Amino acid sequence: MWDPQDHGEWFSQRPSFREPVTPPGAAPCDAPLVCISVNALWVPYILGALTQLAQPSTWKVDTEDARHEVLGQVQDLIANMGELVSCNSTPPAIAGVSTSQQGCNIAGYLANFVIKDSMQKAVDSINSNISVLQYGVTIIGAIPGAGLVVNFAIAALYGLYKAISSGSLTDYTDALSDETLWSKVTCAIFNAISTDGQVTEGNFSTVQGNIAAISYTHGDVISAISDYIDSLGASGLEALQNTGAMAVYDCSSCGTGVSTGPTGPALTRQAGSVSTTILAGTGSITGTVVFSEPFTIAPIVTVMCEDPVLIASGDDITESQFTLTVSAAVDVDADTTSTVTWIAVLPGAS
Repeated sequence: MWDPQDHGEWFSQRPSFREPVTPPGAAPCDAPLVCISVNALWVPYILGALTQLAQPSTWKVDTEDARHEVLGQVQDLIANMGELVSCNSTPPAIAGVSTSQQGCNIAGYLANFVIKDSMQKAVDSINSNISVLQYGVTIIGAIPGAGLVVNFAIAALYGLYKAISSGSLTDYTDALSDETLWSKVTCAIFNAISTDGQVTEGNFSTVQGNIAAISYTHGDVISAISDYIDSLGASGLEALQNTGAMAVYDCSSCGTGVSTGPTGPALTRQAGSVSTTILAGTGSITGTVVFSEPFTIAPIVTVMCEDPVLIASGDDITESQFTLTVSAAVDVDADTTSTVTWIAVLPGAS
């Protein structure tokens, strides 16, 4: 905090709390939830201020396990704040977009950027021996709105990961490269929601039935997708669909064929993860993260480190990359490896 009585160099930096404080009795995403509205340009400053909570000395706890737990919750809070999810559960109305077209856009987004991406990251995690817990953390941080339905999302992602890891991995690998399958999934969702233009409690059962009825060579893949949708439930899909309103898909042939995929501009967000190693005798590591596709302007970047005692930050952000720094409070005694997940969102995007 700044001290109004300090007449030195304008102000002096102070800790946010005069003494350690007791952690809240709930995780950041536990009910009851509240919404705040703030200008997008202020978000990076709010995220920076929240890193004060990531200082181990902030918390009054009895054990190191308890300290690790609350520091992990702080990282979750920072990640969720960085998602910039609208408090309104209704997808934003886009000028000139009909109800049916909005339903198509949302269907394509849910099929490709929620279902398919969850499956892709599960396969990648299994191939890389990443635990189901870290897989879940990565996905929840990467899908806008997942933090609002974290309990639904965790159960659904756990089931998807287990289905893939216990089944034939080649079936899922084949499915991920089969664009026709994801067009069928898009059409299955679109045909259920086209009248309403979005997923609702009323049409969710039709979404379920249409997906379960998809004919595909690998029946286990369809079963896994169906179970994933069932676990998310209507509330889960409703919370995850809003960003889809900004996508553009073509569902004109869904009555007799398949959708033709995205035809408009790319979505306004990217996410990923990197493995970093702080070498013994040092206290930090710095590297460059390059976006898979450049943004039109520099995005807002949120980073989260799986190790709660390490602090990750993203700086020098441009349209195409940012500088990632991972730091420890003191020099480490042995090489310390940790995975950092990141989310990049254009200012003002939901």
